[in-house]
Amino acid sequence: MKEIDGDLPPVEMDSTQMLTALSHIVQNALESMPEGGTLILQVGRDNNHVCITVRDTGCGIPKDQLVSVYDPFVTLKTKGAGLGLTMVHQIVKNHRGERVLHNRVS
Repeated sequence: MKEIDGDLPPVEMDSTQMLTALSHIVQNALESMPEGGTLILQVGRDNNHVCITVRDTGCGIPKDQLVSVYDPFVTLKTKGAGLGLTMVHQIVKNHRGERVLHNRVS
């Protein structure tokens, strides 16, 4: 599901990098829902900032792993090098943005 605000300010960004970041986040969300679920992508405005929110109904990240989820080579998966969220963090940082990770509330 997607929800995109029609009144967004222009954004200067490297679209290739941003697509890479969003692809990693969406892939992680889909992998966290092997039996299916809901994935919501929201793009909205907060004052003069654009906010992109990705939410899913997946299994979430264990609380003890939240502090290191953006560290290189940290992964909870059996495949992959653990660099996806590290790249997301760097891309967002390169765009002077902030990333906020919230775990699902039980």
